[in-house]
Amino acid sequence: MPRWFQARPWFIYVAIAALALLIRMPSFGDPAPDFDEQLYHLAGLEMLKGHMPYIDVWDRKPFGLFAIYAFAALIGHGAPISYQLLAAASAALGASQVYTIGRRFGDMFAGLVAATIYLIAFPLFAAPSGQSEVFYIPLLLAMLQLTIKAYESDTAQGALKQALIAMVLGGLAVQIKYTVLPQCAFFGLAMLWRLWRLGTSPIQLIKHGAIFAMIGLAPTLLVVAGYAASGHFQEFFYANFESIFARGRLHGPMADSYIRWIGWGSAWLWVMTAIGIGLVVTRIRPARTGYWLVMGYVLASLAAMFMVGNIYVHYFIPAAAGLAMLSVPTFTKGPLGRLLAGIAMFLACGYAHFDTLVFRGNVDRAAIPKIAEELRPYVGHNSNCLFVYDGPMALYQATNSCLPTRFIFPDHLNNALELHSIGVDTGQEVERIFAGRPGAVITTSLIAVPKRNEITAKIVHDRLTEGYTRIDNVYFPPRILELFVRNDMVPPGTKAAPDPMGKP
Repeated sequence: MPRWFQARPWFIYVAIAALALLIRMPSFGDPAPDFDEQLYHLAGLEMLKGHMPYIDVWDRKPFGLFAIYAFAALIGHGAPISYQLLAAASAALGASQVYTIGRRFGDMFAGLVAATIYLIAFPLFAAPSGQSEVFYIPLLLAMLQLTIKAYESDTAQGALKQALIAMVLGGLAVQIKYTVLPQCAFFGLAMLWRLWRLGTSPIQLIKHGAIFAMIGLAPTLLVVAGYAASGHFQEFFYANFESIFARGRLHGPMADSYIRWIGWGSAWLWVMTAIGIGLVVTRIRPARTGYWLVMGYVLASLAAMFMVGNIYVHYFIPAAAGLAMLSVPTFTKGPLGRLLAGIAMFLACGYAHFDTLVFRGNVDRAAIPKIAEELRPYVGHNSNCLFVYDGPMALYQATNSCLPTRFIFPDHLNNALELHSIGVDTGQEVERIFAGRPGAVITTSLIAVPKRNEITAKIVHDRLTEGYTRIDNVYFPPRILELFVRNDMVPPGTKAAPDPMGKP
């Protein structure tokens, strides 16, 4: 690194923040960067209207995640860029933590490379905008930092203080995504081990463990109490816990594709990590204990990937953060290390496909307003709701439409994996939606789910054939959105648009 750069350590964090903004810039202002973020943003907007998750807008994510999106919507007046900038700030924080921890194992250059790889991991593993990982990983990394400090403490009192703070952060992370439980359990056990090594008695360890668990569960119990007090405990419990195990399992070509994506996208990082482990093992260093704790965090993150049975590519990002830190000794090792760092950066940028992100963002920013303008005459705020059976949920906000169902995430009604897991009969729910006479319906030419819900697909096809006219087809890569309007609302003389699949 240049000497002037090394003489100003604070500047590294400014550089990391700038990198976070640059890497995430293609998604800024994109109203539909991915499926999940659209749901979280819509749920956040509904919370500001007094509507509650699980009751008025259904999903199985923890309440805390929706609260983050509601906060972003509040400070950003409902604009999607509000949560995107908040996610960028959170990504920059996480990258700064990766750098700070990584510096224990190598030099400034290697730490900056690790931080950059962490930032690129989000678009690389299909989470370029606001997936939950970007918000909870900084909490996990803070727990890691506190655990390292506990192992550096010479007194049980000092280690216990770090442990209690870490458990508070773990409890907040659980309220963003439940799959952080393996990491939280690892940090809790690591803290207890350290306390034992500092002379804490077995009885005290049991008491400390119980306190750790109570602190970690406290935020979730507060949410449970709130829903119970409002008389909606059953809706909360089913959405957050029962529905997870009622959901079908991902298998077949799409599951295989996700596994290959994770494998090929991270193979180079595993190699860098293996070399780094070898360097640490063969050299006695003061930071060695911290290195093993990072390894434990990586293993716990890999366990979290398999926690609920289904694997999606963005589930790998927490582990990628740890692998980047474990690679720091490799990147520090003289000219060869610098060469390997360059190769790692080249591969990361190549797998991230920034050109595709830029293209997709530009198309989305043009397509959503165009579709909204076409549909506004046919949908209303209180009646004639828009129904997005398959397509971008961002159209609800763009058209200022009412919501035809609390199961607003298209995946819940068009995915066979959700057939028995949302608490209602999906076929009956779609029939109920059409009984409410939606003014417009959106479907697509190419399904985005592993296996289509054939029951609801047939109902939608039959109802559209009976009472709706296709008014346009809009390219929304990689699919074509099909826009249908109720027949009695179509202006006389309107010519139906052709089927994009060429069907009569």
